[in-house]
Amino acid sequence: MPPLVLLGMGMQGSLNLGIRYMLPVYPFIFISVAKMVNIIDFKALKNLTKKSLPAIGFTLLLVWYALSNFFIYPSYLSYFNESIGGPKNGYKWLIDSNVDWGQDVKRLSNWVDKEGIDKIYVDVFPGPMPAKYYMEDKMVEWHVQNFENQWPEGYLAVSETFFQNSRLKTKQGVEKIDYSILDGYKPIAQIGYSILIYKLPAK
Repeated sequence: MPPLVLLGMGMQGSLNLGIRYMLPVYPFIFISVAKMVNIIDFKALKNLTKKSLPAIGFTLLLVWYALSNFFIYPSYLSYFNESIGGPKNGYKWLIDSNVDWGQDVKRLSNWVDKEGIDKIYVDVFPGPMPAKYYMEDKMVEWHVQNFENQWPEGYLAVSETFFQNSRLKTKQGVEKIDYSILDGYKPIAQIGYSILIYKLPAK
């Protein structure tokens, strides 16, 4: 009952700043899972009868969970399970601190160096300073509003949070333009499941 109350309170609120507001529910989940482990008869796995089905199901879920953790490394913050297509699609469902705390800016810098790129437009969370620190003169500060007067020919790195949030701002009438301008282009890379990379032709 307590976790349902907590979930209900969280879902009723308008504050949508990450799963951290649901953390009080987790201890109740852990207790419930521990109780299930005591109830399930794992010895029944030897006979593979109907009695063993709960044990098989629970074991498969544990294996699935372990493999998901293995393949998401080291981008745990941006984890989403396979029911929505995995972490690569996470930003289509949730953004902000569910996906991005600026943890992939250094990985972006490493990718730029690896690809031999000498100029890249950057609009990433939490702002230009970390990107400038890592990429120095290779980085050109970019904001979605720049599309009104300029086209970022070449490479563009945009935070998935900014990518989605810009659409909300145009719907609210706060901004005139958003990243839907890139809907006709496909990202060439995704850094740590939080930054989209585009290579844009001249326009």
